Order: sequence, then C-alpha cells, then structure tokens
Amino acid sequence: MTTNKQTLSLKPINGGPFNCRPAFDIELDATRILCNDVILPGEFNPHNVRLWVIGNEFGALCAVWASHEQDAMDEAMDAGFLDSFKVEPENEEELDECAFLGNAGEPCNLDYAWIQPVNLTPELIAKFRIAADECYTSLDQVTA
Repeated sequence: MTTNKQTLSLKPINGGPFNCRPAFDIELDATRILCNDVILPGEFNPHNVRLWVIGNEFGALCAVWASHEQDAMDEAMDAGFLDSFKVEPENEEELDECAFLGNAGEPCNLDYAWIQPVNLTPELIAKFRIAADECYTSLDQVTA
C-alpha cells in the first residue's frame, strides 16, 4: 500500500501560548489532514477559519480547519488524532494542570504540543476545493 504524503508550509508564530516557532515545511499523511470546515482564500470567512497543523516533540500529528487554536485542538481530539496528549490525573492538583480538549473534555497534557497555521499554496487550494465540493472528510480522498 502506498502512502499519500502532503507537504504543508507552516507560517511562523510569534506570541501566544505556542510561542516563537519559525516557518518550516512538514510532510503529513493525507489521511491525517481533515477537510472538516474548508474555507478557502477569497471566500466569506467572518470567523477567520484556516488550516492548522498540530504536533508534539516527535513531529506533526494532524491538520484541521478551525477559527483558532482551541477549536483546532478540540477538532483534532474529537477526530482521534491527539490521543497521545491524554492523561489520567491521579489527584486534584494534577487535574488543575490539564487542558480539557474535545467535546468530551478529555484531560490532556500540552507541555510538548505545538500548533501553527498553514500557508496555502495553489496546489493545496486546488485539492481542498475538490475535497470541499465532494464533501470529503480527509485529503487522501482527493485523487487529482
């Protein structure tokens, strides 16, 4: 079986909870790139929905469409891509240090998490246009 890898160019981040990350390119399996709420450049976008890549100290885990970091983390958790962040706190103090992600409010440790928006290239825009038109759930379903 061949894997369908997609190269994504990440924008730099300077400020916020995921501080000071440079721009760089990552390669991500297309099954881990969701087409959950695709809004492309030029479309009406009052909530500033964009594509975010989420990762940890070992690399990129997934890409999801969301209006901000919290929504992106929640979408990724609900899709099952952030299970590596889940923790089971043993006491109340540990629970206070957790972030709660997804619809179920799963306790998570985000000490090694990072998140960055994607710079959409013309090739990527074309693939997401097909995905949105065909109501695909992930980018691996786009064959063109």
